[in-house]
Amino acid sequence: MNTVKQGGGVNNIDWMKTLGMFFIIWGHLSPEYIKDGIYIFSVPSFFIISGFLFKPSEWRLFLSKNKKGLIVPYFLLTSSVILFFALVKIFFGSFDALYFPQSFLCMLIGDQNGLGNGAGCQAMWFVYTLFLTKVIANATYDKWWLRVFICIASLTAVVYMKAKDIQIYSSFTNVLLAYPFFEFGCAVSHRYMKKLEELPSLMNRTEIIFLLLLGFACLYVMGYYNGMVQMYNADYGNSIILCLIGGVFGTILLAFVGILFNGIDVCDIIAIHSKGTIITLAWQIVFLFTIEQISLKYNIAHLHSVSFSFLLALCIFIAFVPIIKFVNKRLPILVGYRDRIPK
Repeated sequence: MNTVKQGGGVNNIDWMKTLGMFFIIWGHLSPEYIKDGIYIFSVPSFFIISGFLFKPSEWRLFLSKNKKGLIVPYFLLTSSVILFFALVKIFFGSFDALYFPQSFLCMLIGDQNGLGNGAGCQAMWFVYTLFLTKVIANATYDKWWLRVFICIASLTAVVYMKAKDIQIYSSFTNVLLAYPFFEFGCAVSHRYMKKLEELPSLMNRTEIIFLLLLGFACLYVMGYYNGMVQMYNADYGNSIILCLIGGVFGTILLAFVGILFNGIDVCDIIAIHSKGTIITLAWQIVFLFTIEQISLKYNIAHLHSVSFSFLLALCIFIAFVPIIKFVNKRLPILVGYRDRIPK
Protein backbone atom coordinates (compact mmCIF):
# COMPACT_ATOMS: atom_id res chain seq x y z
CA MET A 1 0.00 0.00 0.00
CA ASN A 2 1.52 3.28 -1.07
CA THR A 3 2.18 5.48 1.92
CA VAL A 4 4.28 8.11 0.18
CA LYS A 5 2.71 11.23 -1.20
CA GLN A 6 2.92 11.39 -4.97
CA GLY A 7 2.84 14.47 -7.11
CA GLY A 8 1.61 16.69 -4.30
CA GLY A 9 -1.55 14.61 -3.95
CA VAL A 10 -2.72 12.30 -1.21
CA ASN A 11 -2.23 8.58 -0.96
CA ASN A 12 -4.60 5.69 -0.30
CA ILE A 13 -3.84 5.70 3.43
CA ASP A 14 -5.01 9.33 3.58
CA TRP A 15 -8.24 8.34 1.85
CA MET A 16 -8.78 5.37 4.16
CA LYS A 17 -8.32 7.46 7.31
CA THR A 18 -10.51 10.26 6.00
CA LEU A 19 -13.33 7.96 4.89
CA GLY A 20 -13.04 6.01 8.13
CA MET A 21 -13.44 9.19 10.17
CA PHE A 22 -16.47 10.25 8.13
CA PHE A 23 -18.10 6.88 8.78
CA ILE A 24 -17.43 7.24 12.51
CA ILE A 25 -19.15 10.65 12.56
CA TRP A 26 -22.05 9.35 10.49
CA GLY A 27 -22.32 6.30 12.74
CA HIS A 28 -22.97 8.52 15.76
CA LEU A 29 -25.83 10.25 13.96
CA SER A 30 -27.36 7.47 11.88
CA PRO A 31 -30.37 5.31 12.80
CA GLU A 32 -29.71 2.08 14.69
CA TYR A 33 -30.10 -0.21 11.68
CA ILE A 34 -27.32 1.72 9.91
CA LYS A 35 -25.03 2.00 12.95
CA ASP A 36 -24.49 -1.76 13.13
CA GLY A 37 -23.22 -1.88 9.55
CA ILE A 38 -20.92 1.10 10.11
CA TYR A 39 -19.40 0.15 13.46
CA ILE A 40 -18.56 -3.37 12.37
CA PHE A 41 -15.68 -1.89 10.35
CA SER A 42 -15.17 1.85 11.00
CA VAL A 43 -13.22 1.68 14.28
CA PRO A 44 -11.48 -1.68 13.58
CA SER A 45 -10.18 -0.22 10.32
CA PHE A 46 -8.18 2.41 12.22
CA PHE A 47 -6.46 -0.26 14.31
CA ILE A 48 -5.68 -2.26 11.15
CA ILE A 49 -4.28 0.82 9.40
CA SER A 50 -2.20 1.66 12.47
CA GLY A 51 -0.85 -1.90 12.51
CA PHE A 52 0.05 -1.71 8.82
CA LEU A 53 1.98 1.52 9.40
CA PHE A 54 3.60 0.35 12.65
CA LYS A 55 7.37 0.12 12.77
CA PRO A 56 9.01 -1.30 15.91
CA SER A 57 11.82 0.76 17.37
CA GLU A 58 14.16 1.08 20.30
CA TRP A 59 12.23 2.00 23.45
CA ARG A 60 13.64 5.49 23.87
CA LEU A 61 12.68 6.42 20.32
CA PHE A 62 9.33 4.63 20.65
CA LEU A 63 8.36 6.55 23.79
CA SER A 64 9.58 9.84 22.34
CA LYS A 65 7.50 9.45 19.16
CA ASN A 66 4.38 8.30 20.95
CA LYS A 67 4.66 10.92 23.66
CA LYS A 68 4.53 13.60 20.98
CA GLY A 69 2.06 11.88 18.68
CA LEU A 70 -0.35 10.20 21.14
CA ILE A 71 0.22 10.75 24.86
CA VAL A 72 0.44 14.54 25.04
CA PRO A 73 -2.42 15.11 22.53
CA TYR A 74 -4.52 12.57 24.47
CA PHE A 75 -4.23 14.37 27.80
CA LEU A 76 -4.62 17.86 26.33
CA LEU A 77 -7.58 17.03 24.09
CA THR A 78 -9.30 14.91 26.73
CA SER A 79 -8.88 17.79 29.19
CA SER A 80 -10.59 20.10 26.69
CA VAL A 81 -13.52 17.65 26.45
CA ILE A 82 -13.76 17.52 30.24
CA LEU A 83 -13.81 21.32 30.39
CA PHE A 84 -16.54 21.43 27.74
CA PHE A 85 -18.81 19.14 29.74
CA ALA A 86 -17.99 21.08 32.92
CA LEU A 87 -19.46 24.16 31.24
CA VAL A 88 -22.45 22.12 30.07
CA LYS A 89 -23.10 20.85 33.61
CA ILE A 90 -22.73 24.33 35.06
CA PHE A 91 -25.24 25.61 32.49
CA PHE A 92 -27.75 22.86 33.34
CA GLY A 93 -27.07 23.12 37.06
CA SER A 94 -25.74 19.57 37.49
CA PHE A 95 -22.11 20.35 38.29
CA ASP A 96 -20.72 19.13 41.62
CA ALA A 97 -17.41 18.95 43.49
CA LEU A 98 -16.72 15.37 42.36
CA TYR A 99 -16.91 16.22 38.66
CA PHE A 100 -13.21 16.91 38.08
CA PRO A 101 -11.80 14.07 40.26
CA GLN A 102 -14.13 11.54 38.63
CA SER A 103 -13.39 12.91 35.15
CA PHE A 104 -9.64 12.78 35.82
CA LEU A 105 -9.97 9.13 36.86
CA CYS A 106 -11.82 8.39 33.60
CA MET A 107 -9.01 10.05 31.69
CA LEU A 108 -6.40 7.90 33.46
CA ILE A 109 -8.13 4.61 32.66
CA GLY A 110 -9.55 5.53 29.23
CA ASP A 111 -13.23 5.33 30.23
CA GLN A 112 -15.44 6.71 27.46
CA ASN A 113 -18.76 7.03 29.29
CA GLY A 114 -17.75 8.58 32.61
CA LEU A 115 -17.99 7.60 36.27
CA GLY A 116 -20.56 9.11 38.61
CA ASN A 117 -21.01 12.72 37.60
CA GLY A 118 -17.65 12.82 35.83
CA ALA A 119 -17.20 13.07 32.07
CA GLY A 120 -15.57 10.23 30.18
CA CYS A 121 -12.79 10.67 27.68
CA GLN A 122 -15.33 10.10 24.88
CA ALA A 123 -13.81 8.95 21.56
CA MET A 124 -10.30 9.63 22.87
CA TRP A 125 -10.39 6.13 24.37
CA PHE A 126 -9.15 5.09 20.93
CA VAL A 127 -5.90 7.04 21.30
CA TYR A 128 -5.22 5.55 24.74
CA THR A 129 -6.01 2.04 23.49
CA LEU A 130 -3.83 2.53 20.43
CA PHE A 131 -0.87 3.51 22.62
CA LEU A 132 -1.29 0.44 24.83
CA THR A 133 -1.59 -1.74 21.72
CA LYS A 134 1.60 -0.28 20.29
CA VAL A 135 3.43 -0.95 23.56
CA ILE A 136 2.50 -4.64 23.36
CA ALA A 137 3.41 -4.81 19.68
CA ASN A 138 6.78 -3.14 20.23
CA ALA A 139 7.60 -5.49 23.10
CA THR A 140 6.77 -8.62 21.09
CA TYR A 141 7.61 -7.66 17.49
CA ASP A 142 10.38 -10.28 17.13
CA LYS A 143 8.38 -13.10 18.78
CA TRP A 144 5.69 -14.17 16.32
CA TRP A 145 4.54 -17.07 18.51
CA LEU A 146 3.96 -14.71 21.44
CA ARG A 147 1.96 -12.34 19.25
CA VAL A 148 -0.25 -15.20 18.07
CA PHE A 149 -0.72 -16.34 21.66
CA ILE A 150 -1.69 -12.83 22.78
CA CYS A 151 -4.25 -12.58 19.96
CA ILE A 152 -5.83 -15.90 20.93
CA ALA A 153 -5.76 -15.05 24.64
CA SER A 154 -7.27 -11.60 23.96
CA LEU A 155 -10.14 -12.99 21.89
CA THR A 156 -10.76 -15.70 24.49
CA ALA A 157 -10.92 -13.02 27.18
CA VAL A 158 -13.48 -10.87 25.32
CA VAL A 159 -15.65 -13.92 24.61
CA TYR A 160 -15.54 -14.82 28.32
CA MET A 161 -16.39 -11.24 29.31
CA LYS A 162 -19.34 -11.26 26.90
CA ALA A 163 -20.61 -14.59 28.23
CA LYS A 164 -20.40 -13.38 31.84
CA ASP A 165 -21.74 -9.90 30.96
CA ILE A 166 -18.60 -8.24 32.35
CA GLN A 167 -18.51 -4.61 31.23
CA ILE A 168 -15.39 -2.62 32.04
CA TYR A 169 -15.19 0.70 30.25
CA SER A 170 -11.44 1.14 30.06
CA SER A 171 -8.71 1.21 27.43
CA PHE A 172 -6.97 -1.53 29.41
CA THR A 173 -9.76 -3.93 28.47
CA ASN A 174 -10.50 -2.39 25.07
CA VAL A 175 -7.03 -3.40 23.95
CA LEU A 176 -8.18 -7.04 24.10
CA LEU A 177 -10.39 -6.54 21.05
CA ALA A 178 -8.19 -3.92 19.39
CA TYR A 179 -4.94 -5.90 19.47
CA PRO A 180 -5.98 -8.69 17.03
CA PHE A 181 -7.03 -6.08 14.45
CA PHE A 182 -3.76 -4.22 14.95
CA GLU A 183 -1.78 -7.44 14.52
CA PHE A 184 -3.69 -8.22 11.32
CA GLY A 185 -2.52 -4.88 9.97
CA CYS A 186 1.06 -5.70 11.00
CA ALA A 187 0.84 -9.07 9.26
CA VAL A 188 -0.37 -7.69 5.94
CA SER A 189 2.62 -7.47 3.63
CA HIS A 190 3.10 -4.81 0.99
CA ARG A 191 3.08 -7.63 -1.58
CA TYR A 192 -0.60 -8.34 -0.89
CA MET A 193 -1.42 -4.65 -1.08
CA LYS A 194 0.29 -4.45 -4.45
CA LYS A 195 -2.04 -7.17 -5.72
CA LEU A 196 -5.03 -5.17 -4.48
CA GLU A 197 -3.69 -2.09 -6.26
CA GLU A 198 -3.73 -4.01 -9.54
CA LEU A 199 -7.47 -4.78 -9.38
CA PRO A 200 -8.77 -1.41 -10.71
CA SER A 201 -6.74 -1.84 -13.90
CA LEU A 202 -8.29 -5.28 -14.49
CA MET A 203 -11.92 -4.09 -14.32
CA ASN A 204 -14.05 -1.41 -15.94
CA ARG A 205 -15.81 1.32 -13.97
CA THR A 206 -19.17 -0.45 -13.91
CA GLU A 207 -17.63 -3.60 -12.44
CA ILE A 208 -15.78 -1.58 -9.80
CA ILE A 209 -18.92 0.30 -8.72
CA PHE A 210 -20.92 -2.95 -8.62
CA LEU A 211 -18.30 -4.69 -6.46
CA LEU A 212 -18.10 -1.76 -4.04
CA LEU A 213 -21.88 -1.58 -3.68
CA LEU A 214 -22.04 -5.33 -3.21
CA GLY A 215 -19.23 -5.16 -0.65
CA PHE A 216 -20.87 -2.48 1.47
CA ALA A 217 -24.20 -4.33 1.20
CA CYS A 218 -22.45 -7.40 2.62
CA LEU A 219 -21.10 -5.27 5.46
CA TYR A 220 -24.63 -4.07 6.20
CA VAL A 221 -25.88 -7.66 6.34
CA MET A 222 -23.00 -8.68 8.62
CA GLY A 223 -23.75 -5.72 10.86
CA TYR A 224 -27.45 -6.60 10.92
CA TYR A 225 -26.80 -10.14 12.15
CA ASN A 226 -23.88 -9.26 14.41
CA GLY A 227 -25.47 -6.27 16.13
CA MET A 228 -23.57 -3.33 17.55
CA VAL A 229 -19.79 -3.56 17.83
CA GLN A 230 -18.77 -1.39 20.79
CA MET A 231 -15.01 -1.43 20.84
CA TYR A 232 -14.94 1.18 23.62
CA ASN A 233 -16.33 -1.62 25.79
CA ALA A 234 -14.50 -4.54 24.13
CA ASP A 235 -17.92 -5.70 22.90
CA TYR A 236 -17.89 -7.54 19.56
CA GLY A 237 -21.66 -7.88 19.20
CA ASN A 238 -23.32 -11.26 18.69
CA SER A 239 -20.45 -13.08 17.02
CA ILE A 240 -16.70 -12.67 17.41
CA ILE A 241 -16.24 -14.29 13.97
CA LEU A 242 -18.55 -11.79 12.23
CA CYS A 243 -16.85 -8.95 14.09
CA LEU A 244 -13.39 -10.00 12.87
CA ILE A 245 -14.55 -10.68 9.30
CA GLY A 246 -16.49 -7.41 9.15
CA GLY A 247 -13.54 -5.37 10.44
CA VAL A 248 -11.11 -6.91 7.96
CA PHE A 249 -13.52 -6.88 5.00
CA GLY A 250 -14.56 -3.27 5.63
CA THR A 251 -10.92 -2.19 5.77
CA ILE A 252 -10.25 -3.93 2.46
CA LEU A 253 -13.15 -1.98 0.92
CA LEU A 254 -11.75 1.28 2.30
CA ALA A 255 -8.35 0.34 0.88
CA PHE A 256 -9.90 -0.34 -2.51
CA VAL A 257 -11.64 3.04 -2.53
CA GLY A 258 -8.37 4.66 -1.44
CA ILE A 259 -6.53 2.98 -4.30
CA LEU A 260 -9.11 4.25 -6.80
CA PHE A 261 -8.61 7.85 -5.62
CA ASN A 262 -4.90 7.64 -4.82
CA GLY A 263 -3.22 10.97 -5.59
CA ILE A 264 -6.52 12.88 -5.84
CA ASP A 265 -7.46 15.51 -3.27
CA VAL A 266 -10.72 17.44 -2.94
CA CYS A 267 -9.97 21.06 -2.03
CA ASP A 268 -7.24 19.72 0.32
CA ILE A 269 -9.96 18.13 2.47
CA ILE A 270 -8.45 14.64 2.33
CA ALA A 271 -4.94 15.74 3.30
CA ILE A 272 -6.22 17.98 6.08
CA HIS A 273 -8.49 15.36 7.60
CA SER A 274 -5.89 12.63 7.31
CA LYS A 275 -3.41 14.57 9.41
CA GLY A 276 -6.01 16.03 11.80
CA THR A 277 -7.91 12.85 12.60
CA ILE A 278 -7.18 13.19 16.31
CA ILE A 279 -8.82 16.65 16.40
CA THR A 280 -11.99 15.38 14.74
CA LEU A 281 -11.98 12.39 17.03
CA ALA A 282 -11.83 14.58 20.16
CA TRP A 283 -14.05 17.52 19.28
CA GLN A 284 -16.77 15.84 17.23
CA ILE A 285 -18.59 15.41 20.55
CA VAL A 286 -19.27 19.17 20.67
CA PHE A 287 -21.23 18.96 17.40
CA LEU A 288 -22.88 15.66 18.28
CA PHE A 289 -23.96 16.88 21.71
CA THR A 290 -25.38 20.10 20.25
CA ILE A 291 -27.33 18.21 17.59
CA GLU A 292 -28.68 15.78 20.18
CA GLN A 293 -29.86 18.62 22.42
CA ILE A 294 -31.63 20.32 19.50
CA SER A 295 -33.25 17.02 18.54
CA LEU A 296 -34.51 16.45 22.09
CA LYS A 297 -35.70 20.02 22.66
CA TYR A 298 -37.63 20.35 19.42
CA ASN A 299 -38.46 16.64 18.99
CA ILE A 300 -36.99 16.53 15.50
CA ALA A 301 -37.09 12.80 14.78
CA HIS A 302 -35.86 13.05 11.18
CA LEU A 303 -32.46 14.33 12.36
CA HIS A 304 -31.51 10.68 12.64
CA SER A 305 -32.94 9.52 9.32
CA VAL A 306 -30.47 8.02 6.85
CA SER A 307 -30.38 10.96 4.44
CA PHE A 308 -30.47 13.75 7.03
CA SER A 309 -27.88 12.12 9.28
CA PHE A 310 -25.61 11.69 6.25
CA LEU A 311 -25.91 15.40 5.41
CA LEU A 312 -25.30 16.39 9.04
CA ALA A 313 -22.21 14.18 9.16
CA LEU A 314 -20.96 15.74 5.94
CA CYS A 315 -21.48 19.25 7.35
CA ILE A 316 -19.57 18.36 10.53
CA PHE A 317 -16.86 16.76 8.43
CA ILE A 318 -16.41 19.90 6.31
CA ALA A 319 -16.62 22.18 9.37
CA PHE A 320 -13.53 20.48 10.78
CA VAL A 321 -11.36 21.55 7.84
CA PRO A 322 -10.76 25.14 9.07
CA ILE A 323 -10.62 23.89 12.68
CA ILE A 324 -7.83 21.42 11.88
CA LYS A 325 -5.94 24.03 9.84
CA PHE A 326 -6.14 26.52 12.69
CA VAL A 327 -5.00 23.98 15.28
CA ASN A 328 -2.14 22.81 13.08
CA LYS A 329 -0.94 26.40 12.68
CA ARG A 330 -1.52 27.77 16.19
CA LEU A 331 -1.54 24.68 18.44
CA PRO A 332 0.48 22.00 16.62
CA ILE A 333 1.10 20.18 19.91
CA LEU A 334 -2.53 18.98 19.75
CA VAL A 335 -1.93 17.12 16.48
CA GLY A 336 1.48 15.78 17.46
CA TYR A 337 3.27 18.33 15.28
CA ARG A 338 2.13 16.50 12.15
CA ASP A 339 3.14 17.94 8.79
CA ARG A 340 1.67 17.85 5.27
CA ILE A 341 -1.43 19.87 6.15
CA PRO A 342 -2.02 22.37 3.33
CA LYS A 343 -1.80 26.05 4.29
